[in-house]
Amino acid sequence: MAKKLTKGLLQGKEFKKTITVSVYDEDFELDVRPLSGPEAEEVESKMKSGTTMKGSSGSKEPNVAIDLQKQNKGIKDANIKACVHGTVDSDFTEQVVREEWPNTLIEQVSKEVKDISGIGNKSDVERFRNEGKDNEQ
Repeated sequence: MAKKLTKGLLQGKEFKKTITVSVYDEDFELDVRPLSGPEAEEVESKMKSGTTMKGSSGSKEPNVAIDLQKQNKGIKDANIKACVHGTVDSDFTEQVVREEWPNTLIEQVSKEVKDISGIGNKSDVERFRNEGKDNEQ
């Protein structure tokens, strides 16, 4: 029998995970959290910038156009937003992340935040869900 889904069970933004990131040959710990619905929507929207789909009512497949420059900027902006929203420390503002964090740090942190938020690789999302079950016991 399945458990009853309640607000308290979901934890949402209250869930925190400590991750280890490597920068300049040193390891650091950082607390991250899942994105809220609107935050995840903002990140996903930016990830899709530069891609347009058009289709006519009679065609079976849509016409997809990709502007690689806009797409690359959108992915970079999405990763920065994921870091800003997903880090627990409020000192990591968009300006700080954009101007001071090396790209390798942005990539590592945004991947973890997107994974625990259900954005991205489904096997990683399943791994996170299973880790959460272990923490409940």
